[in-house]
Amino acid sequence: MTDADFLMIDNCIPKADQAYLEAMLLSSQFNWTYNANTNYDTNTTQLDDVPQFIHGLIRDGKPHTAFAKLPMAVAGHFGVPMQQILRAKANLMFWQKQPVIAPAHVDDANPHFVFIYYVNDSDGDTILYNDQGAIAERIAPKKGRGLLFNGATPHSATAPIANRIRMVINFNFSPPVDFEKFRARDNSGGASS
Repeated sequence: MTDADFLMIDNCIPKADQAYLEAMLLSSQFNWTYNANTNYDTNTTQLDDVPQFIHGLIRDGKPHTAFAKLPMAVAGHFGVPMQQILRAKANLMFWQKQPVIAPAHVDDANPHFVFIYYVNDSDGDTILYNDQGAIAERIAPKKGRGLLFNGATPHSATAPIANRIRMVINFNFSPPVDFEKFRARDNSGGASS
C-alpha cells in the first residue's frame, strides 16, 4: 500500500461544521440502533468483534432518515452529491477494557470508495490492510479528519481503550471519485499519510 492508495485530510470541513456534527450525534434527538457486532449479522457479539450503535443516514442516494443533511455537511464540501452516496451511516463504538480490532472487511463487493469522517477526538485506529492481509496503515481518529480509500481495500475499526467513545460517519461513494477535490480540502500540511 502506498500513499497514493489512500488520502488522509485533517480539518476537512470547517470547525463550525465539526462542532455541529459532534453536537448533533450526541444530542437526545439523534437515535442510535444497537448492533451486537461491527461486521457480523448475528445478535450475539462474537469474540473477535465488539458491539456498536449505528444510525443509517443515506442509502442508494436517498435519505434514510430525517438526519440525511448531516452527512451532506461533509460530502458537500467535496462536491459529492447525495445521488453518488451508496451508503452513509454513523457508527458509535464504546470503550473496551482490552484492545479489540474488528474483523477486516470490505463494505460492498461492487466498486466503490470509502470515506470515513471522524466525528470526535478518540483512540481506536482505522486499519487498512494490504493484499496479503497484513496491516499496511493505521489511521488515528481525530475530530475533523477524513480518510478516503478504494473500497476494495480491506479495513477494520479498533475499539477505543483510552476514550469513552469513538464516533465516525462512514460513507460509500459510487465511482468515480475525484481525489483532487478531496486533496484540495487538505488542511493538514500534507497531501496524505
